[in-house]
Order: sequence, then structure tokens, then C-alpha cells
Amino acid sequence: GNHERDWPGTGSFYANMDSGGECGVLAETMFYAPAENKEIF
Repeated sequence: GNHERDWPGTGSFYANMDSGGECGVLAETMFYAPAENKEIF
């Protein structure tokens, strides 16, 4: 979903790795857990 992008810091991360391809997927995976935790709180 787009919940990962709603997490602070992901915007800059995606901007810096816009052409990273696989790096972008890795970043999304890293921020997936924090995004889920944010929804819980």
C-alpha cells in the first residue's frame, strides 16, 4: 500500500533513490515495519 510513503523520511529516501530500482524496493521493505507500528499507535 501507500502507508510506507506516509511515514516521515520515506519521501526523501525515495527521492534520493528514485532511479535505484532494487534499492527503492529495499527501502520500502525497511520502512514497512515502522509504518505498521505507526498505525497500531
